[in-house]
Amino acid sequence: MAEAINLKTHVIHEVRRLFRFVFVGASSFLIHFGIYYLISRFLWATGNRLFIQIISVGFTILYNFLAHRRWTYQSNGRLRSELLRFTFVVLAASGIQTGVFWIAIHLLGFYDLWSLVLASGISAVFTFITHRLFTFRHPSETILDVPDVI
Repeated sequence: MAEAINLKTHVIHEVRRLFRFVFVGASSFLIHFGIYYLISRFLWATGNRLFIQIISVGFTILYNFLAHRRWTYQSNGRLRSELLRFTFVVLAASGIQTGVFWIAIHLLGFYDLWSLVLASGISAVFTFITHRLFTFRHPSETILDVPDVI
């Protein structure tokens, strides 16, 4: 009985974490869009769009790291090592997303927007799990710290 209660608590906690992850992701899009729009339309209307995109992505990545660290995963680990792991995960997720997108379009013949949705979904699942088990893992947890139910 205690194991079932422990599992229920664990599942509720992980669902809340997933909700926070999705919220941070959605708010990241709004921040990215807002910064890009502000710079490209008002602060530097004649500026290079690619450079402005890079600037807005940089701010968005910083927001993502801080929001996930403090709110989604509630980590108090070493900032430098978590930032390094976060960067590794973001780069790996970007590679996965690009690879899935390319495969979906060029090998499977999918429509580009559906390919983008598929690639983004797979990348998001990878990112959530990898941040949970690698980037923001608490030192006291093992890699698969799930309550026993058997």
